[in-house]
Amino acid sequence: MAKKVYAITHNDLDGIGCAVLLEKVYPQIQTYAIDYRELNEVLPNILKEAGKETLVYLTDISLNEQQAQICNEFKVQHIDHHSSSMKLMSKYDWSFTDPSHCATYHLYNMLCQYANIQDYKKFVDLVDNYDTWGHGTEPSPEAFDLNRLLKMIGAETFVARFKLSGSVNLSKTEKAIVEADKFQEEQYLNFALSRTQLVKDAQGRNVGIIAAEQYTSSLGNFILNQVPELDYVVILDMLRDKASLRSKGKVNVGEIAKECGGGGHPKAAGFQMNEAALKAFWRSNE
Repeated sequence: MAKKVYAITHNDLDGIGCAVLLEKVYPQIQTYAIDYRELNEVLPNILKEAGKETLVYLTDISLNEQQAQICNEFKVQHIDHHSSSMKLMSKYDWSFTDPSHCATYHLYNMLCQYANIQDYKKFVDLVDNYDTWGHGTEPSPEAFDLNRLLKMIGAETFVARFKLSGSVNLSKTEKAIVEADKFQEEQYLNFALSRTQLVKDAQGRNVGIIAAEQYTSSLGNFILNQVPELDYVVILDMLRDKASLRSKGKVNVGEIAKECGGGGHPKAAGFQMNEAALKAFWRSNE
């Protein structure tokens, strides 16, 4: 009987991409796809359930020092790509972080050492292309479509579909689902653009601020493209108490998010909105 394995992963395309690979390799795995803010509650419970002899994967999730200390008492493999996790790699041999590619990409290379999953290479490349936002450009249409499919059918169905086959050739039904989302997104982006407030921060930089809950990555880049004078965009998701930041590269929004208790990359970052984070955000712009 195959030994049971646990996985805690982020609930975006990269995190779910990790879930696909892990469930393909480990038939007995128990996967928990979560939002970042759930980690404090989920992590100790899963580690306790797993015990000290059962492998627990943590993928596409940054850990703070307190969480890392808890993990250090268990059999954990941490695979991430957020720069905020880099310091853990030098301290804990079970933690791996490389910002050059997404977590699904790194996990794939690790699992390929002992599992036959080479037919997932195209799937992994599309996840990587989307999650890194085309490594500095815009993701390919295929990468966009993969993320749309996840959004429309949900993580559970998405994992079940790709666990059976790594083919990224969408069926007629899947293509119709993706096209429906494209139309919905186009309507949403144009509506959100009309509600975007243009302000200057304390350093005189041009900022677009919008309250929105959907299509975060597409919306940020859409606004930046439609309003060329903007240096960065702040998208406030009031339902999830989350702020997402997107920039053209001149402003390192990853550093801004880090000051607010979050993290990310120079062009794409975010943080959970609370009183301390919001105060830190305005301080960072003084």
